[in-house]
Amino acid sequence: MKNVERICSFWLANELVLAKMVLILRINVEYCNMNIEDFREYCLSFKGTNEKMPFEKASSAYDRNLLVFSVLDKWFCFVNIDEFDFCNLKCDPEESEELRERYEGVRAGYHMNKRLWISVDFNRDVPDGKIKELVRKSYEAVVATLPKKKNAKHWISCEAACGAHCFCHSRGRHDFIPFFSTQRLNLRNICTT
Repeated sequence: MKNVERICSFWLANELVLAKMVLILRINVEYCNMNIEDFREYCLSFKGTNEKMPFEKASSAYDRNLLVFSVLDKWFCFVNIDEFDFCNLKCDPEESEELRERYEGVRAGYHMNKRLWISVDFNRDVPDGKIKELVRKSYEAVVATLPKKKNAKHWISCEAACGAHCFCHSRGRHDFIPFFSTQRLNLRNICTT
């Protein structure tokens, strides 16, 4: 009888291990679809978003490869372009606690205010759709802090302000600039980038 119990417990233990392995493989297939190009394109799809790599002189190779997305120099996201392991996002403190409890791939922000920023791992249990939602919320939180006349709701594309022959048009991408800039400046054939 003891041998039967041992065999049953062995198969049950192996079945649990197998179930965990299947779950891990399923998580990797469901959650690892995004790459740096898709992520960058998504971040740049928001009005007024600029990108830069401000840490070129950092001593750490990891920090030198950080790509920062911002609106009027206010950061809402950054990611390492070589590793593409996680992104840092601005987040409501209450929501960040809930996210950390729900997902293993969400933790306090790397090198940032741990109360206002979170780090979201790409290859963990956070779905791509949720990551995009958090990026959008981060962008909206930053835009909400801008003064009303600089708020992105009042922006137009530089294509509309500059005309079709500005520098950014030749690159195939137009940034957005606030209406108040176009009222004070003649923006023909110049661009904010």
